[in-house]
Amino acid sequence: MQHTMWLFLFLALSTQTGWTFKISSFLSPTTPASDFCVAKEFIAGQAIMSGTLIDGKQTISKRMTMMAYSAKLKKVQFRDLPSERMPYGRRVLFDYPAETLYTVTYHTDINATCTKRRLLEPFKEECMPENSTIVFSDTLYGAGAFTTVGWEITGTMDGGVRFHVSMTNEHLPMFEETYGVSNGRPFFQNVFFYNASLINFHPDDYIFRPPKNCTFVTWS
Repeated sequence: MQHTMWLFLFLALSTQTGWTFKISSFLSPTTPASDFCVAKEFIAGQAIMSGTLIDGKQTISKRMTMMAYSAKLKKVQFRDLPSERMPYGRRVLFDYPAETLYTVTYHTDINATCTKRRLLEPFKEECMPENSTIVFSDTLYGAGAFTTVGWEITGTMDGGVRFHVSMTNEHLPMFEETYGVSNGRPFFQNVFFYNASLINFHPDDYIFRPPKNCTFVTWS
């Protein structure tokens, strides 16, 4: 299983791999969208709404997640906040140097279950597919002093899945929309990123440390 592009949304929907890219701090009018990539390190909250159609029945779900991403450390973490589906939340850590995916599901404030899986593919930084298109480069979000200039990028991923992504000039994600067919089922997913911030993680930062309750757990 590979964490996937802000198509981070595919964490729960598919096992498609990410895309190879190079970081570009400035885009000229002739810069291809495939050179447009997410910031090397950042943290953000995610408000996610997704839906699928299974045997004619529509299913809609909502969840809130806190995420941390570091291309330098080759680690990505998602922390699902408590919800009706998971009253005490869940933590998912992709630790590529250790080739391990940790998933901790909390049952109470102090009781949790850990599973470990091998990450068989190398870490891949996040950027747009080669056929992506920058459709607008000065969309404004917010008002007054809180206005943000956004980059709007659209395209198609492997398998025909369509996406639309908004990012700031610092390459922080703001919004993503994805829809199409995954595993034979129509789906959509919208992700709103909030409180996104650039950050310099320390190699021993606690946010990327393996969960203590996973220490003696064997790989599944």
